[in-house]
Amino acid sequence: MKIIFKKFTLLSLEENQNLLEIRNSDYVRFHMENSNKIEYKDHLQFIEKLKNSSSIYFSVILDSQIIGAVYVNQINGNNYLGLYFKEEINPLISSISTFLFLDYIFLNIHQNLQSFVKKENSMAFSFNKNFGFELYKEDENYFYLELEKQKWENRKNSKLLKPIKNYLDKIDYEFK
Repeated sequence: MKIIFKKFTLLSLEENQNLLEIRNSDYVRFHMENSNKIEYKDHLQFIEKLKNSSSIYFSVILDSQIIGAVYVNQINGNNYLGLYFKEEINPLISSISTFLFLDYIFLNIHQNLQSFVKKENSMAFSFNKNFGFELYKEDENYFYLELEKQKWENRKNSKLLKPIKNYLDKIDYEFK
């Protein structure tokens, strides 16, 4: 099994179309801040803007098939984690992908991350908390969470994440 994290800006037109189909699926849109369908031309314009942006967007490719995306979106000087995967993806794969991405981000780029999750998305809230994110604020629509590099270093060796970490020896992965 091989997982490739490929920057949005390096995707082919066909890969962009496949990624957009996942992003526009009802399952993904329901959980997004912007739940509107995105037109292909708007998607391509967004990717063009990423070339001059400090935000980091990777498609997640498993055995040559795009299965989702992980990203850090910089908003007002804060770095917000985001991710989405096909509905049918094995939770172990999305967890491994998130683990690898968090490790990559904290090792190479940022010292802290934030996240916000719709209140009705209890699965994403629990998912983020399992990776060590802690609630620091909430409003009527969202939970706001944060994770610092040092807390990540401690959390990634926790009993909860140990099975994911142990599985990393069985897969190949790369960031490009």
